[in-house]
Amino acid sequence: MAWRDLSKEEKKRRRKRSNIIVSIVLIALLLAGFLLFHPLMVKHDRNILTEKGYCNPVSVGDYSLNLLKFGNENGDRKIVALAGFGIGDSDVSMRKMTAELENDNQIIFLDRAGYGASDDTKADMNVKTIVADYRTALKSASIETPYTLMAHSIAGVYASYWVSQYPDEIDSVILLDTTWLIDENAEENVAPMVISACVRYLAAKTGLVDLLMPSSVDGTKEEKKIAKALTSMTMDSRALISEAKLEPENIKDTLAVLSPNDIPKLYIQCGKELPDEARKNLECYTDRLGNCQIALLDSGHLMYLEKPDESGKIIRGFLDENTTLNP
Repeated sequence: MAWRDLSKEEKKRRRKRSNIIVSIVLIALLLAGFLLFHPLMVKHDRNILTEKGYCNPVSVGDYSLNLLKFGNENGDRKIVALAGFGIGDSDVSMRKMTAELENDNQIIFLDRAGYGASDDTKADMNVKTIVADYRTALKSASIETPYTLMAHSIAGVYASYWVSQYPDEIDSVILLDTTWLIDENAEENVAPMVISACVRYLAAKTGLVDLLMPSSVDGTKEEKKIAKALTSMTMDSRALISEAKLEPENIKDTLAVLSPNDIPKLYIQCGKELPDEARKNLECYTDRLGNCQIALLDSGHLMYLEKPDESGKIIRGFLDENTTLNP
């Protein structure tokens, strides 16, 4: 039947059906484009990171972790930087803070599975696996003990487990506004964290991160490009989802082995001041670590971006004091 012979209602129905079909086709084409675009961007990003020296895979068995070294290889300490949850660009974003330390220390940025240029994995990201991977990577890279652990956010759980289980490998620990190891946090609802990780994963897989996400680093054009590549590759990570799911279990497992020792430790707490109850909880945690100073820094959680000079000086003071005490 010719178009002119159709009723108004039939013409309206057909237009609506055509619009739906066209919309579905366009969405399918866009989705297909995104799914093809992201793998190309991953390959492009990895080539850039390799060219700029930001890819140094070290095998830990079935997969490899990325390990980067900066500063003085023959310096006083080997400071191992452990990133907070989802922070894939720490070897760029933390450098302004570590600049205070690099003249006379070696700084080692060691990423977990699924972070930055590290391989992803289907293995459960429990605390035992994570710490075992860290230790294996450092050994494989011929980096000898003892280490100074410098952990941010959730990585404090792993550093606390490490120093409790393998104290002979550690000469000091620096905790940058890390997760408090208290019973209350072991019962925390992690559903929002898991949902966030899943949303990041889908956004990465469809290419939206590559197209729309700005760099978190306020630096040179090259630094921004590298930081964005590292962050995009981190979001495209199943390991990150596993880590989010297992946070309460990892806190419980670490609390079970946590025991005070004399290794010098520094906890930098962000904020102008702590309410009495919060201070009590923090001191409960630091007491269980043993020999742990607390320093307050008027900053947000990402102190290395917001207050790099101030946080670097606090760390420097702690290291100098303990080098003097333990020559």
